[in-house]
Amino acid sequence: MLPAYTVADIGGTSSEAWLGVANYLAVAAISPLVGSISDLIGRRYAALLGPIILGIGLIVVGTAHRMDVAIGGSAIAGVGAGLAETVGVAGLLELAPAKSRGTYAGISILVDLPFGAALTYGKIPIRCVG
Repeated sequence: MLPAYTVADIGGTSSEAWLGVANYLAVAAISPLVGSISDLIGRRYAALLGPIILGIGLIVVGTAHRMDVAIGGSAIAGVGAGLAETVGVAGLLELAPAKSRGTYAGISILVDLPFGAALTYGKIPIRCVG
């Protein structure tokens, strides 16, 4: 959770949990659309757009003076993170030889595996905020 002094500063003790939930919901909402987005604007521009949107969302969260603005910024950051993550995996598998794509996908998931518990407890988005 956010430090108590941050919550006291921007308010929103009753809606503090939405900060992480908004991020996850935005990632879940954008991920199925990433293929169509990258077909429309190109994989290169989709790969560049994800971190840009993520950065904008983090700037909004970092400069928020109210909890509802911080929650909105967290949702914007989730859209950027979902776009970047999905395009990154697609790019990795596109570069891999066809007969080895399963191996590359498995290695990619195994590299992310130790951080799964941190995501479950909401530690990653809160570090981005604070």
